[in-house]
Amino acid sequence: MRAEEQRLSDIVKVQNLSPEEVLRMNTEHESLSREVESLKHKIAETSQVVVRLEVSLTRKVSDAEEALDQYTSLLSTLGLFPPLPPPLEDVDLTIDLYSAAANPQGLLSGADIRKVVKPTLSRITEMKRTAHADVESERIRVDDELDQLNLECETIEEEVLEVMNKTNALSDQADELREAAQQEALVSNAEASRLERDLAAARTAAMANGVGVKSRLQALQIAYVPFDT
Repeated sequence: MRAEEQRLSDIVKVQNLSPEEVLRMNTEHESLSREVESLKHKIAETSQVVVRLEVSLTRKVSDAEEALDQYTSLLSTLGLFPPLPPPLEDVDLTIDLYSAAANPQGLLSGADIRKVVKPTLSRITEMKRTAHADVESERIRVDDELDQLNLECETIEEEVLEVMNKTNALSDQADELREAAQQEALVSNAEASRLERDLAAARTAAMANGVGVKSRLQALQIAYVPFDT
């Protein structure tokens, strides 16, 4: 500053300026000096802001890359990579990040997030919700059918048990009848044997009586032969 003042003083002496002109020049010089200092301060502050913005931008880019990785992983998990099922087969939900792009509009490539991605995801969510509701309704219907089948099975089991009880009772009765029949058969066989023996004896007696009658008849026939004269 002193050197600058000395330089200006030398210029004043050489140019033979009036005191008013010197005062004006000094005032302008001080004003310019203040503005230069202010600009230096602002430049320093701007540099700090730029540094902070660069750090913030780096962090935001990192966050954006992480969010995009999660989004891409979610697309893979949900099976939303192209081609999508009808009627969304023409929609591509994949998004790429270009952090080195000079134009902020070129940071993301792919379908427009607000106009395409978000409405499509909302539509898919609604489709999934509807499908889930249909599956839940089908599950309830199947559960009802299973309950009905279980009830019918219980009824059939009771009927089968009743039939088995009746079958066991009939089997017991059949065993009793079979045993009684065997007893009756034994008695009938003994009676038949006795009758056969009696019949044989009667035949023997009849034959014996028949022989005796035949002998007497022959004797009478011989005795009755007439004498010739």
